[in-house]
Amino acid sequence: MLSEVRRLLRPLREQAEIARRHASVVEELERIQVILTVRELGGIRVRLGPDGGVDLEQPIRNAEQEIAGIDAALVEAGRLRAEASARTERGREVAWSLNRLAERLRALGRLAHERERSLSAELAGITEAGAQARLDELARELAGAEPLLEEAVAAAQIADGRVATRREELARAEAALSSVQARGVAGGP
Repeated sequence: MLSEVRRLLRPLREQAEIARRHASVVEELERIQVILTVRELGGIRVRLGPDGGVDLEQPIRNAEQEIAGIDAALVEAGRLRAEASARTERGREVAWSLNRLAERLRALGRLAHERERSLSAELAGITEAGAQARLDELARELAGAEPLLEEAVAAAQIADGRVATRREELARAEAALSSVQARGVAGGP
C-alpha cells in the first residue's frame, strides 16, 4: 500500500518541481521586465535632454500623417478593387457573350454541313437542267448566308479584342492594387 501511495505521489512531485521551475522563470521574467523598463525610461530622459525641451507632439503628428497616408492608400486600394471587380464582371459578360456566339457559329457550321450533305444527295438524283436551277437557288442561299457568317466572324473578332483589352486593364488594376497594398503594408507600424 505504501508503494502504491508513492507511485501516486510521483506525478505530484514532478508537478511541484515543474511549478517551482515555472515560478523561478516568472520571477526572472519580472526582473528582466523591470530592467527593460528602467532602460527605456533612461532613453526617454536622454531624448528629453536636461531641460526637457523636446517636442513630444511631433511623433504624434508624424504618426497621424502616416495613418492619414495609409487611410488614403486604403481608400485608393478599395477604389481600384471596385474597378477591378467591375472590369472582371464585364469580362465575364463578354466571355459569356463570346461563348454564346461561338456556340451559334458551331451550330451554323453543323447546319451548313448537314445542308451540304442533303444537297449532295439531292444533286445526285436530279437532271442537269434541274441541277442548274437548283445550283442557282443554292448559290443565292449561300450568298445570303455569307454576310451573316462574315458578320458573326467579325463580331467574334471584336469581342476577342475587347476581352484582351479587359484582361490587360484587369492586370494593370491588379498590379496597381498590389502596389498600393504593398505601400500600405510597408508604411504601416
